[in-house]
Amino acid sequence: MGKSEATRLHVFKLAYLGLIVALFSLLLSARSGEVYTVWHCMHPLFIPLYFVSTLLLLTVIFWSDNVEQRLLFVMIHSVLSHSFFIIMFPAGDLGGQQLVLGRTRLTFDNVIMDGWPPWPVTNIFERIYHAFRGLNFQTAYSVTFARLFGVDVFWTHLSLIPVLWGIFVPLAAFMTAKALGTNERIAVLAGFLVSLFPSTISWGTYSVPNSLGFIFFACAVPLFLKYLTSNDKKTLALMLVFSFISFMGHALTGITSASLVLLVWAIKKYEIEKHKGLRTARIFLFVTFIFSTCLMPFALVYLKFFYPINTNFSLTKIFELSASEFVLLLVFGQTIEFELTTALLYVAAPLAGLLSMVYILYSVSKRWSKRTYRVGVIFLFLGILMFLVQHRILNLFMSNIPFPGGRLWMFRDFMAVPLVAIFVHATIGFLHRKSSASLQQLKSFLKTLSTPIDVRRLKTFSSAAILLILYLAAFLLIAGWITASVYRAYPHFGPLQTTSYELRAALHIDQTEERYIVVCDQWFIYAAEMMVGVNNPDAYYFTASDPEGVSLFLKMRRDPTPETLVTAMQKTNASVAYFVIEERRIGESQYELIKSQALQNGLSPYPAGVFYYQGREKLSIFYYRQS
Repeated sequence: MGKSEATRLHVFKLAYLGLIVALFSLLLSARSGEVYTVWHCMHPLFIPLYFVSTLLLLTVIFWSDNVEQRLLFVMIHSVLSHSFFIIMFPAGDLGGQQLVLGRTRLTFDNVIMDGWPPWPVTNIFERIYHAFRGLNFQTAYSVTFARLFGVDVFWTHLSLIPVLWGIFVPLAAFMTAKALGTNERIAVLAGFLVSLFPSTISWGTYSVPNSLGFIFFACAVPLFLKYLTSNDKKTLALMLVFSFISFMGHALTGITSASLVLLVWAIKKYEIEKHKGLRTARIFLFVTFIFSTCLMPFALVYLKFFYPINTNFSLTKIFELSASEFVLLLVFGQTIEFELTTALLYVAAPLAGLLSMVYILYSVSKRWSKRTYRVGVIFLFLGILMFLVQHRILNLFMSNIPFPGGRLWMFRDFMAVPLVAIFVHATIGFLHRKSSASLQQLKSFLKTLSTPIDVRRLKTFSSAAILLILYLAAFLLIAGWITASVYRAYPHFGPLQTTSYELRAALHIDQTEERYIVVCDQWFIYAAEMMVGVNNPDAYYFTASDPEGVSLFLKMRRDPTPETLVTAMQKTNASVAYFVIEERRIGESQYELIKSQALQNGLSPYPAGVFYYQGREKLSIFYYRQS
């Protein structure tokens, strides 16, 4: 690399770092106490600057030779892409991660000492299930980091997955590509191209056990590939350890890891036995593939012995579909339900991975160790095929599945990333070589510009211009693709998120020294559980789905009386009961009506219990104390 090129590269790196600082600043400036989606308050300059920063990072990846620096930049970019919720929302995304935090809070506050659940479990199988459940595994991480850094578990929980995902998933993709036999530039590119898949963006934003399991699964994939070409016992031990830890994160990732352990063992045995009898080895590999594929559906059926779910094989969905609908779902899966642009974002990258398999097998086989690339590609192909078949079985031939079948796409994406990186690197490399040669011809042409322009020179000029445009367009396409993936991954529609004044109100109520109970809507329950925990006997909130709590709240909305709060207090033998209403949740007219009725019926406004946002009253707290 010449001096001028090195200077230009340093300028690109500094410009990229400057843009990253600006992007984090824009996210922080867009933080709002009352918001529906990230796009509701996103700065209009953010997406254009994000696109430019992605383009600069892609340029650095192809120009720079410093692997550690490039990988660090990729990790920073990944953390940025997964941090929208925790930076812009007061309490992260509304949903499952808030319930997980509520349960984690009980351990952090020493309300429970043995992990979830807080109640006695008599069934030994259910006790084993809970002991190895991802909720307790994630709780251990969140609470440990909170104790280590001396902060509230609220912050370590919300930032746990975005930070871990942003660092370790690109690193895992880098290691997967290296284990496949690629060079370092392709490996770094693989870490960067993880963001091509919208699913890998979405799951990296939620602090839930399934995301933690995905992280450990991603770290297990390079060990699967390394084990194929190695007899090292340490590699085998690490592969089994990471597979088991992925099970600790979530049953889905654990069962999938177990399926791949069987598959990788079968491929390794096939490579040994095929020299003795090719037909027998192929039959063995086929039977093992079928068994590995069936492991997931049967494991979900037998999960009923450990947990009260009722997953079964069923043909009901098939009978409800027409022949054409069945064929479409069998071939295209759930992508036929998406908009065209969304479907392309979800399907285009895996298709690029499929093209890459063909490219590897027929174009670059002479550049790498033949055994390494061939065996690795066979494993990745069979793994992706296994996920495809499992997805169709779960969505068409099973009922009461405890999770959406689309989660299997995550496993497909993790295994397709290195193949996509190889395809992208080969395409850009080809365009670079051809455009460079054409530019050299073009320079020679420009030196003789005074001579008449003939057909040959016109063709040279045209081909050089076209190749150069295609080369630049490839960079723009990838940067735009990643930007579009991020744009699609974050929801554009949603309910009002947990607000800042809801969190402040929950903390204000929790200053009560006696045992208390709160009657409120589900939205305030979500906020309060993050602050005091789920089913905390001293600070009790009915769960959002508890019919008793819903009934009490509806009674208080119709007629807010002390008698209803007295009934609620009997639930936990509480000394104080609170009633919370919010203007944004029930409407301004209903809010004012309930306030006046509560005062007329003898309910007392809680001291400093009226909360405002941007100068407008938003929330009121009433209470009744047992005499």
